[in-house]
Amino acid sequence: MRIFRTDKIFQHCDRISEWFQGGNPYPITVEIDLTDKCNLACKHCAGSFYDTKPKNELSLRQAVSIIGQLRECHVRGLIFTGGGEPTLNPALPDAIGYAKELGLDVALITNGIKIGKIASSIINKCSWVRVSLDASNPVDYKEFKGKWAFSDAVEGIKSLVDAKRSKKSSCTIGVGYLTSMDSAEGMVRATKLCKTLGVDYIQFRPFRIRGERIEPLVGYATVLSEQTKKFMVLYSESQYKRSLEPRGYDKCYGQQFATTICADYKCYVCCHLRHNPKYCLGDLNIHSFAEIWNDERRQEIVDNIAWKDCVYPCRCDPFNLELWKLKQSVEHKNFL
Repeated sequence: MRIFRTDKIFQHCDRISEWFQGGNPYPITVEIDLTDKCNLACKHCAGSFYDTKPKNELSLRQAVSIIGQLRECHVRGLIFTGGGEPTLNPALPDAIGYAKELGLDVALITNGIKIGKIASSIINKCSWVRVSLDASNPVDYKEFKGKWAFSDAVEGIKSLVDAKRSKKSSCTIGVGYLTSMDSAEGMVRATKLCKTLGVDYIQFRPFRIRGERIEPLVGYATVLSEQTKKFMVLYSESQYKRSLEPRGYDKCYGQQFATTICADYKCYVCCHLRHNPKYCLGDLNIHSFAEIWNDERRQEIVDNIAWKDCVYPCRCDPFNLELWKLKQSVEHKNFL
């Protein structure tokens, strides 16, 4: 099970070909924030970086409208995420169900605290669900996430696993763990816990604060020994290594294939730039998603992305590396 392959984009050669020939293909994946509200108070929350007190929330009518427009634009994958905590919006189960009915591939990222109430209703509709745990005990959880809710998150994970087993679902259930010099020592405990809970994987990713260097991953070799055929121990290798390397490209091409729609009913270049007015592509209260995507204004915005505004390495970094190579001229192309 290689879930986090960086070459996934080449599974969509039709979109890449259209883009390579100068076209403007619609994105493959869209992230959608149903709400800006959250039941945690995480340190350095990325969801509210540009807006410290967002209170937006999509209604079911708005969510259905967005999902319908994305389907018409042949978007293939839809991730319900945040922003805020998606399970706090009562429209989430119906929105997930509607997206699934339209044929979209659906996923959910949640903190898991409230997931138990809807686990059974969504488990057969999502391709994958990831719970952001980021700690191995209640004290570390409180320190990192601002609330005493570790046991609630663990119970949420159990609810998902139980629902998957009872419904014989193929949904992949994972746990996310952000690493830093403060949290790295809990990796072994968290891995053993997740293995016991019966999830499919635990994934380690770097905790990124804008402007600061990513710390190297410590202790991965130890937790890797817990891996089995049914339980994977994963980490985003490129995110740790790339922080010490130059970008290797001059333009962000990855934004062509993945974008973000927030709870303020606006589209943004990517998840890292949500709520930044400089990178707002358009307002769905005024224009349709198709109109926003094909507007010259969008192209002007993406052509003027400033690296100083971006985290590095970012979500699009692995795609940018590959797409940049494609855009470069090749001599003697018929001699392999």
